[in-house]
Order: sequence, then C-alpha cells, then structure tokens
Amino acid sequence: MNPLTDNESVHVVDYDSREEWSEYIRIVGDKDIFYAPEYGHLYEKRGEGKACLFVYRNNGAMVCYPFLIRRIDFPQGLGELAPEGEWFDITTSYGYGGPLCNLAAGEDKDSLIAKFERRFGEFCRERRILTEFVRFHPLLDNHRNYPGVKPTNIRSTICVDLRVPEAALTSHYCSDHRRALRKINEHPVSFRQVDPLDRVDVFLRLYRETMGGLQANDYYYFNEEFCLESCRLLGDQVAMFEVLYEDEPICSATVWLHKPYMHGFLLGWDKQYKKLNPTKYLIHNIALWGLRNGYDFLHLGGGYAGNDDPLYHFKKGFGSNNEYDYYVGKKVHFPEIYDRMKERLANQAFDDFFPIYRHPHFDNVLYDSRKRDAI
Repeated sequence: MNPLTDNESVHVVDYDSREEWSEYIRIVGDKDIFYAPEYGHLYEKRGEGKACLFVYRNNGAMVCYPFLIRRIDFPQGLGELAPEGEWFDITTSYGYGGPLCNLAAGEDKDSLIAKFERRFGEFCRERRILTEFVRFHPLLDNHRNYPGVKPTNIRSTICVDLRVPEAALTSHYCSDHRRALRKINEHPVSFRQVDPLDRVDVFLRLYRETMGGLQANDYYYFNEEFCLESCRLLGDQVAMFEVLYEDEPICSATVWLHKPYMHGFLLGWDKQYKKLNPTKYLIHNIALWGLRNGYDFLHLGGGYAGNDDPLYHFKKGFGSNNEYDYYVGKKVHFPEIYDRMKERLANQAFDDFFPIYRHPHFDNVLYDSRKRDAI
C-alpha cells in the first residue's frame, strides 16, 4: 500500500448503483450482510430513508460507510429554529453498520480515518444533515474507525462459538440450558430448516403472538411484505428454522447468513409450549446447523435494556465466554441549530433521547421510525 497523499476522492452511491456499491464493499473486505446494498434497500423500501454508501478513497486506501438518510419533519415549535428548506439526518439500518476500511491499525490508518471524517463532515454540512446516529458492528470492533462520533458502549452482545468440535458445542452453555435441552428431548419434538417463502405465514403467526406477549414497540412488528421482500432481495442469505411438537410448529426463527457469521433476526413461539423451552432447543439446533455448514459464529445480540434484563441473561446462557461490546455513536453537524432545540425543550423529560426532535412525545411527526434510536 502506498502512503496516503492528497490524491483523494469521494463517492456517494445508492441502490441504483448497487454493482458499484458491492465492488467497494468487496475491496474493504465484504465483512457482513449489513453492508450489502440489498440490505440497505430492504429498509429503504420499508420507508426508513434512502440507503446510501459514502466512499472515501486516498491512493488505494478506502473507507466505506453505509447509512440511511432521512428527511426531517420537525415537530411544531422546533422547525422555526432551523433555516428554511429541507433538513435531513442519518441513521444506521436496523442491525449494525458503521465505517469499514481496508487498512490495518497504524499511522496510515489513523491518517485515513481523520481525512475520512473531515470529508464526511463536509458532506453532511453541504447536504444539510443535522444529526447522525451510528450502530457499530460489535463483532468487527469498527467503532475504532470513527472516533468523531464519540462511540459509547451501551451493552454487550452474545455469540455462540461454532469453531469447536460438535460434541463440545454445549460446553459453554449454562447448566440451566443444558438441563432444558436434555428434558425437551424426552418429548416428541423435532427441528427442521424450511423455505421462508413457503412458511412465512406460520412464522408470522408465532412471531406476532410473541411480540404481543412482550408488548413490543410497533417498530418491531415486521409484516409479511417485509419478510417476502427480504427473501427476494437477500435470497439464500435468509434462512428459516422451525421446532415441531409432533406435527405442530411451536417455534420459528429467521436468521441472516453471511460467512463467517449467522445473525439471529426474528423469533416467535407458541406460548402454550413455553414450559418445554422450545426456544432453547431451536437456538441450539440452529447453532448445530451452522457448525455443520461452515459458520464460525451464531450472533444472538443482546438484551432490550442493557446487561441486566432477562433477555440478555437468556442469551448469555449460550455463550458465557463470547461477549462483545456494542457501541453506538452520535454526532450533531449543526450544533448551533440543535442546541437551540435542546434549550427550548430543556424542561421536558426526554432522557437523553437522540435526536431529540424524533422523540415519540411529538405526535405530529410524520415519519415514525424514531423510537428505535434511543440509547
């Protein structure tokens, strides 16, 4: 690799230039499914903004950063604090993201990141991008690629390590999970991979029942159109698995696939069979499937509210020695405007919600993906 020079360039591509997008991602290492143009487009079609890839190049060195750019419909009383015209903000698509680069750690990388940050900041000012929210990839440790957003570790995520002999897979499970697996095998249960297009109705029935029981945020009610579109765009990178009790499906999950990673995405179960622990049986058998098919990790994610909630401890039972830090980053590109908004809302209890103008308190905001951006 030649040293960095002033021979730099910036490109911003969208889904219409997906072949170019894919080639840029290939150059920086093709790390995971979240960086594919089809993945960003999936959420663009869901109405969450326009999927873009920002590319900074400098004499062979490169930084790639995917995001969704969203138009801001300011709540009443805040829009008047910004100059007239359209304003935008940036967020990561559901899941993980953040910048990737093709340099190893060292002085050249530090210089590359500094130059990327400067040019990306210019891009945001030119495009009237008020704020930016980044969900970094916990397995890639790429929060180090973007110190300018002040990455903050908000919780841990859990992986099942599949780089072990099959007989040793459960050695890092907690005793409660191992006991549950022994007991459920006393019942007429079975596990199978299914075609998502054929079984989406079964999956959604179980998933909606589960979300209703958990009183989940409306954002997490993914519908049939989204599931079918994910299969169309991502193809065999979407897998679906079921647990049957005799012939009755009682638990189902969808998983994103991109070697070496598997990512658990959505899961649902029949509450009548909850005492059987079908979710533990399902996750264990998905891990077995991944091990046998050449994957290194089954990433389960983390809890809803940090490292103290029951979901986190449930997942940790599958990988007590495979815990990863999950970072998010925030940046305000027009602090003079954003600070005025914060001052106007100083007496409101917004609990550090970011960005403040997308807080669910504002009922008249037209675009409603804001709830998921709290940290």
